[in-house]
Amino acid sequence: MIKEIIEKLDELRSLDKYCLLFGADRHQYHLGEKLTEENIVCIEDHFKISLPLHYREFLLNVGNGGAGPGFGINAIGNLEVGSASGCSCYSSSMTKDDWMKHLELHAKGFSEKYHRYASSCWEEPCNFSKEFKLVDNIVHEDENIPEEDEEYTKWEKKAEEEYLLVGNYRIAGYGCNQTASLILTGPSKGLVWYTDWETNSMYNSEHDFIQWYLNWLNYSLNDVEERYVRFEREGSFWP
Repeated sequence: MIKEIIEKLDELRSLDKYCLLFGADRHQYHLGEKLTEENIVCIEDHFKISLPLHYREFLLNVGNGGAGPGFGINAIGNLEVGSASGCSCYSSSMTKDDWMKHLELHAKGFSEKYHRYASSCWEEPCNFSKEFKLVDNIVHEDENIPEEDEEYTKWEKKAEEEYLLVGNYRIAGYGCNQTASLILTGPSKGLVWYTDWETNSMYNSEHDFIQWYLNWLNYSLNDVEERYVRFEREGSFWP
């Protein structure tokens, strides 16, 4: 599957020469540098985790951050501020001020609870090692509790402690408080889940990282082909 990913990403990069697809103007189909086994061991030691095998394989053979779903894949590890992903990433070489400035730059518009999550990556990286216990989707269509109500605060805190802020790493962002997370612990380890930070909902994609990434590539290749065919026919990339 790694060979398929590299070939399809090369094809997508060559086809979407104007970076029309969502998020492409940020990552421009570039990837961060591949990690070494030593890099990965350092990351795992720091966060007290064992990275899912499919994600490890991607880091070792494809790249760390950059082209991918949403605004691009978030890099992980000892990277400089403003990595190839153009998104938030943790760096063990950062000072706390560096990290908070990085969040301010790249997480504008995200909800307050997301900022608490991102801040916790600095304050308590062992949150990543706590067990993520969800197996089934947890969906809150409308909680009907005013945000200023004490019950809302209790409900939100419970969601953060039980699943939002533990055992998962935000791997991509889609805007409007929608993100994708790679599950690092528990029965769903290795799977990608989606989070709606406004409603405290989480949905299981039922795909591991590699399949999730391939799904994005396949969808994008189809989408970009349709856009450029439309341009040839109608003179516009959009309907």
